[in-house]
Amino acid sequence: MLTRSFITRLAHLDWFEWVKGVATALVGGGSSAVLTVVAGQISGAANFTLRQMGTLFVSGAIISLFMYLKQSPIPKELPDLPNGDILKLEHGSERE
Repeated sequence: MLTRSFITRLAHLDWFEWVKGVATALVGGGSSAVLTVVAGQISGAANFTLRQMGTLFVSGAIISLFMYLKQSPIPKELPDLPNGDILKLEHGSERE
C-alpha cells in the first residue's frame, strides 16, 4: 500500500528530466541501428528486410536504455527552497 510519505517523496523527484533522458536513449540507440542498416544497404554488403531493420532498431534502443538506466536508475531530487517549498523548474530553465 502506498503511504503518503512515499507519494510525497516521489513528488520531490525530477521526473521530467529523467523521462527526457529515457526518450533520448531510446531514440539515439534506435537511430544508430538504422544508420547501420543504411550503411549496409549503400555499400551493398547487406540486404536487410523491414523486419530485420525493426529488430535492430528495438535492440539498439534497449541497449541504449539499459546504459542510461545504469547511469541514472532513478530521477534526481528537486532542490528545496529555504522556506521548505520545492523548486519547480520550468522547461528550458538553467540548472545549477
